[in-house]
Amino acid sequence: MIRNASLLLLILLVGCGTAKQTTQMPVLPDWVQKKPVSNTYYNGIGSALKNGTVVDFQGKAKNQALTDLSSEITVSISSKSVLHRFESSLGYSEDYISTIKSETKEDLEGYELMQTFETETQYYVWYRLSKESFQNIKTQRKLAAVNKALDYYAKAQDAQTANHYFESIANYIKGLEAVKSYLSEALDVNFKDKPIYLGNELFSGLLSVINDIRIVPLQSEWDAKNGMPISSDKLKFRCFNGTGHDLAGIPIIFTMGQRPLLNSTTETDLTGSFGYSMNKLSSANETEFFVASVDFSNKASQISADPVFRKMLRKIEPPKGQITLHIKNPSFFIYTHEKNLGKDLELKIAEPKLKQLLAQANFPLVMQKEQADFIMELNSNTTESTKNERIHYAQMKGEVKVFDTQGQLVFMKPIEGIQGAQLNYKDAGLDAYQDLTEYLSKNLMAKLKELVK
Repeated sequence: MIRNASLLLLILLVGCGTAKQTTQMPVLPDWVQKKPVSNTYYNGIGSALKNGTVVDFQGKAKNQALTDLSSEITVSISSKSVLHRFESSLGYSEDYISTIKSETKEDLEGYELMQTFETETQYYVWYRLSKESFQNIKTQRKLAAVNKALDYYAKAQDAQTANHYFESIANYIKGLEAVKSYLSEALDVNFKDKPIYLGNELFSGLLSVINDIRIVPLQSEWDAKNGMPISSDKLKFRCFNGTGHDLAGIPIIFTMGQRPLLNSTTETDLTGSFGYSMNKLSSANETEFFVASVDFSNKASQISADPVFRKMLRKIEPPKGQITLHIKNPSFFIYTHEKNLGKDLELKIAEPKLKQLLAQANFPLVMQKEQADFIMELNSNTTESTKNERIHYAQMKGEVKVFDTQGQLVFMKPIEGIQGAQLNYKDAGLDAYQDLTEYLSKNLMAKLKELVK
């Protein structure tokens, strides 16, 4: 009997423990297990681990619920909408839809808290929004946005008529910004008693203004030389519209090849003219294309603070003009003053070697100083050094200088560390001149190439 009583007590204790454990397992409500579906409400369910403060995890759950709610608000693209044109001409409707869904969540109004539920570790929340209420709010906002966009549309047309093209571009963009949330819709409205699809008209107007800008060089090609400046009268353009009217205040950016240009932006003046002054041309190519384009890339952030429209502007091919540059290396006139043991050489040794090095590096040589882009002057002399038994040594010193056409010294390289050896000092000096060629090849030519880069 004692044994049976003990067994009965053990069973009762285990049963009580199981019952106690069962009562501690909360049953999740239906709305947590399966999201509610309704024809009259948008629903959003959110949850968060109960980490941090109450404000933290409740805020995370609410944010997740509103994101879930806004995901039910679909964005469909009408075939008559401007977004349909964005996709065909610019190819980024997915970016737009993603942005609109994100902004829809931020602009939600009239949603209500339905229920909350929590366990020891998890917090759940349910929000809903009346579809009718949402549609009423959207209609009011859309009407205000359309009226604002129509005002910008009128300003853009007026600015274009007045040949203020950059102002017109900015107003077309502001008009698109005003109806950004509705660009997937047809937006059929009346403007000056005429039915239009507003989004399409704004976008078409924008492209019309941009495509009407002409950028033409005063001369389409020039001969140019590496290492030499190019004046602004050679890199000069004119900006005008399809009727030939000069366009002022158009932002311009200059490019040439892959290397960045200094001070590469400007604006057209009152006559539509603009130019670029290059301090020194540097190119490894025989031909370069100097391009002037309307500067949407840098000006996009000034025209619009919205990343969607900044991206749109940067995707539009800007009007541009170009000048072809046929590039050669600069020409040199060479003069050498060569001495051996203080006496002028009757037959120069360094000059022909130096001319050979320049020709191999594709630097043209001229016979007249006045025809040269650079004047190179070499001064050299040898002096007696030491004597070791029968061997005599001579030391060479000197310098190579390069001057521009204005006589300004642009380069100087000392000649040092060259020594000749022979049975007498005179022949030792001449031997030093033979080593000068290798010295110039190693120490001079690379510096000259840097001079014209």
